Amino acid sequence: MKNLIKLIKSDNYLLLISLGAIISFVGIVVMLCILFPNACQIISIILGVSVIAGALVVGVVFWLMSLLEYKVEEQINDDRIFYHE
Repeated sequence: MKNLIKLIKSDNYLLLISLGAIISFVGIVVMLCILFPNACQIISIILGVSVIAGALVVGVVFWLMSLLEYKVEEQINDDRIFYHE
């Protein structure tokens, strides 16, 4: 529990978003399985695949953003060195 409080206080928003997505996913699967007990397995498979695909898309987007941020920071440092001399 203390680790969860530390996580919430930290700036690791991506981990918090993924934790919230997992909790909401489990809630949706349980709710749909209660409403439609015959289709419980199909519902959980479809939602599981969609959550995994969404997580991959979010991961790739954040990875590309971090690469872009690194390139911009590198360019700024290069400009500073160039103008300083």
